[in-house]
Amino acid sequence: MNLINDKLFPRFAAFFILTIVLALSLQITACSTTEIKTLTTTPKECTLIGCEDSLSITINGNIPDKYMIRLVDSKGAKTEIICSAGQIYSQSSTSYESSCEEWGIALFNYSPDVLDLTISWDEESFSKRVQPNYEDYYPNGQDCPVGCRTGSVSIKID
Repeated sequence: MNLINDKLFPRFAAFFILTIVLALSLQITACSTTEIKTLTTTPKECTLIGCEDSLSITINGNIPDKYMIRLVDSKGAKTEIICSAGQIYSQSSTSYESSCEEWGIALFNYSPDVLDLTISWDEESFSKRVQPNYEDYYPNGQDCPVGCRTGSVSIKID
């Protein structure tokens, strides 16, 4: 039995071609449906919650009642903060805010990559170059603008 001369060959060929066309149309439909779903997804709405960069310097050890901390960042900008009984006694820079805490100092709108830090009290001092550890923070979600960095440094004095 010869398939080319047989009456079944045209039917077989038509069935084969129809199967291929059907499979291709299902793939195209699936792709089109995925594209439509992607295009019609509602965009995320962002709120306007703001934030500011910050750096916490934790002092471990015997923290003196009154001390001065001098900070010099990688751009050479210097500031001195004097803390007395957990309160700011004086601050030489007004470009950012700071607060003296029981555990050390908090600085706001300040996020240097490298910092030369000196703590002085009575007749003693401690100096160290530090590189803060930062985490990015997005109060409106990572897909929204307004992100900030929160950094920390921990030092030990005796």
